[in-house]
Amino acid sequence: MPVYAGCDRPLEKQAVAKADDVHGVDGVGGLILPFERAASARMDMDAADFIIKSILDNKHDPITLVVIGPMTNVALAYQRDPSITQHVKRIVTMGGGIWQSRWKYYTIIRI
Repeated sequence: MPVYAGCDRPLEKQAVAKADDVHGVDGVGGLILPFERAASARMDMDAADFIIKSILDNKHDPITLVVIGPMTNVALAYQRDPSITQHVKRIVTMGGGIWQSRWKYYTIIRI
């Protein structure tokens, strides 16, 4: 499975929180894969362009996007080519939310 480099920051605002205490500074809790199994990012296009190409190459079939992290790359793909939305049947994502305690707002980092 090819891996494409995604956005390294939010599109609009500065990131307000990290989950280093949950996921580690590398995002995968310090998991070390054997070198031969580790994927390197392809450079011929970025993740947003890959999303656009994949949708348009398969536009005659219903497309379901499964997003397991921040949706920045999906948003960037939409900004670049809004027509992709007519070919996406649904988007499945990990949940998230915002809630307020008496003094602070808390968020779940996934959305």
